Amino acid sequence: MLLRSPKGEVVAVRVTTEHAASCYGRPVVVLPDGTALGLGDVRGWAIVEASDAERAELAAGGYVRPAGGAP
Repeated sequence: MLLRSPKGEVVAVRVTTEHAASCYGRPVVVLPDGTALGLGDVRGWAIVEASDAERAELAAGGYVRPAGGAP
């Protein structure tokens, strides 16, 4: 998955529950250097490219609204 940082950099990230920052099975976004981004850390980041499965993982973590969800 590709995200655009607030600085405009496009970064390849992964969403996982297999990180120490993941709590109670909630997925976290992990940067290439291993840093996990929580809900408060992703403000200003934008999805550049993500599969439907990756978008579903983001929704499960509360990072985005599920497809078809209320605004």
